[in-house]
Amino acid sequence: MLSCRCLNVKFNIGFLRDISEAELSLINSEVRAHFDDHNIKVLLEDTQNVMDGAQVSVVSLVQKRCVNDWTFYHCFNCKVFTHASYAKNYLVVVNYGGMIGLEEQKMLFADPNYFDLYGIVLKHRQKTDEQLKSLKPSVVAALHNIQDTVSDFIKYEEKQMEQRITEYTALQRAAFDDLNVKVLGQRKMLEQLVCAAYWDTNEDADSAFERSVEEISSLVSGSAAKGMN
Repeated sequence: MLSCRCLNVKFNIGFLRDISEAELSLINSEVRAHFDDHNIKVLLEDTQNVMDGAQVSVVSLVQKRCVNDWTFYHCFNCKVFTHASYAKNYLVVVNYGGMIGLEEQKMLFADPNYFDLYGIVLKHRQKTDEQLKSLKPSVVAALHNIQDTVSDFIKYEEKQMEQRITEYTALQRAAFDDLNVKVLGQRKMLEQLVCAAYWDTNEDADSAFERSVEEISSLVSGSAAKGMN
């Protein structure tokens, strides 16, 4: 998978082929101004769909410009010309040299501005209130769609979080109950061992003590009897 430098526009590398000499001759100066002749690939016709075959995360960030029979696509977010289509024969050329591969894409996943929900790296650009007020209805609609998407995502994630908390609590409670039963059983075993050790160590002393008590009792009884005589 190839992508622009913010991951917004992607192409399946398996759907690309080298450009032929005949196709290369169709490329005008406008295309050559943004694309390197030696790094152009052609998109297979049966894979062309929305945005002329590109997989786009946020369509509103892709700018389209028509020049004669060519339509150019430019990712506004990362400022990369991604591809162009030729109206006369459905030719779609991809700026292969301007795209990045999987290794560079993986590095972008760790970018602090990587937006998981849309799978793109956001580039910071400030907009004033005046600029926001002058937006076209289609752009406003796109912003509302983003707001709704994010709102739905947050609600979904909140429910998922609550579910995970419930499941985690149940697991922790079960683990605690098992631990409680185990520890109480082990405590009982330890108490029994301590008592057994005590009785094993003091068995002879206890017997001697019991004999001494009996002997003393006998002596006391004998002395009392002699006194009575």
